[in-house]
Amino acid sequence: MHSTSGATRITIDCVNICEYLHDVPSIVWTIVSIVLCGFFILFAEKKFGKIGLCVYMCIVAFISNVQILYATTYEILNIHAFLGTSTFASSYLACDILSYKYGSGVAKKAVLLSVIMQIFIVLNIVITFAHKPIDCKLYPNFSIDEYTLLNNINAIKTVFLPLPQLLFSSYCAYFASQFTEIYGGKLIKRMTYVKHNILLFVSSIIVDTFVFTFVNFVLLASMPLNQNDFADISYSAICIRLICNLINSIFFKYYTKARIKSTI
Repeated sequence: MHSTSGATRITIDCVNICEYLHDVPSIVWTIVSIVLCGFFILFAEKKFGKIGLCVYMCIVAFISNVQILYATTYEILNIHAFLGTSTFASSYLACDILSYKYGSGVAKKAVLLSVIMQIFIVLNIVITFAHKPIDCKLYPNFSIDEYTLLNNINAIKTVFLPLPQLLFSSYCAYFASQFTEIYGGKLIKRMTYVKHNILLFVSSIIVDTFVFTFVNFVLLASMPLNQNDFADISYSAICIRLICNLINSIFFKYYTKARIKSTI
């Protein structure tokens, strides 16, 4: 009984802290998240090398799939958004550093490992729910009450059951963006630097964002977004990814300059 009341008190304290943090605009926390991810990437690479970056990519893929369940509003732009976009975008920076320092082969293995780990998590969650919950009626003297146990199970279901849908949506978006980039490149007769960047913007940001949002929040959703919300969510995700790309390029430029100076 003591442990239950202690857990309740901690939960209430966390809720109060969150309410206090809500006074800060959401766009500020998104920028903080982007910068925080950048610093952790540089720290992981400096202290642990390629292993640190591989671990980071696996963890950030899971975190972004949890954050996507959290909706917020950017009051400055007056648009709604689901979190996870900025966190997942940082994996591209980690992948770029892996490719730059350790080679494209290592970067591809890190991406593959991240995908395998997500599948591993999904399979473990399926096995978790295959277990029959404890029957408190048969064991009335069990230390944790039935209400707390059911809350724990429902919390796990809320966080983890959407993962298969999110993974499927992510793969659809990935293949659609790759298809656009490959066939778009074939249609462009004379590829220039400007055309290449425009093609990357269309394929990796616009197409990827629209396909993921449509599949996850419209096609497979139990409560699909309406047209206005779909436009808001897509627009906000594109804006966030543009900001992430800009900040990631600054971090990557800083990293490459530091590497050049260290070799001189």
